[in-house]
Order: sequence, then C-alpha cells, then structure tokens
Amino acid sequence: MAPPRITPPSPPQGDRQDLAKAIEAMTAALTPQSNAMLQQHEAVIQRHEASLEQQNFVIQQMEAARQAAEDAQRQHVDTLRQLGENAAGAQMYGPHPQPPPP
Repeated sequence: MAPPRITPPSPPQGDRQDLAKAIEAMTAALTPQSNAMLQQHEAVIQRHEASLEQQNFVIQQMEAARQAAEDAQRQHVDTLRQLGENAAGAQMYGPHPQPPPP
C-alpha cells in the first residue's frame, strides 16, 4: 500500500506575488539574451552555408583541373604513339629502306 501523499503547504499570497515578480524579472532578463543567441546562431548558419558553397566551387574547379590533366595526358600519349608510328614508317620508307622494327 502506498504511503499517503503529503502536499506542502501553499505559500502565503505575498510570497506568490514575489515569486511571480522574480519569474517575470528572469524572463525579462533572459529574453534579450535568447534573441541575441538566435541571431548569432543564424549568422553562424549563414557563414557555414557560404563556406559550403565555396567548398563546392573549389571541388568543381579541382574536378575540372583533374579532367583537363587527364585529357592532356591522353593527348600526350596519343602524340607519342603517333610519333613512334611515324618514326617506324620513316625507317621503312625513307631514302634507305630499313627492315621493320621487331
């Protein structure tokens, strides 16, 4: 069986008014601080979003640079291959024919 519940006595009317005034004073003091913190939070979020946009832009630039480097490398390899083929053809069909390379 549960023990009987004992309720504390109610504070006198004057104490209630004092408590209400204290709570109102705390609320009045905390509201501007809360608003300032919200504004700071919004500013941080905006800076974070701007930073993410910059990061995405840099990533896109890096990807474009990587693609350009791959394209340049592919062109160089193709050019070297073509030079090799041309050199092999020049040896076979030049003024002094040469046997084909092994």
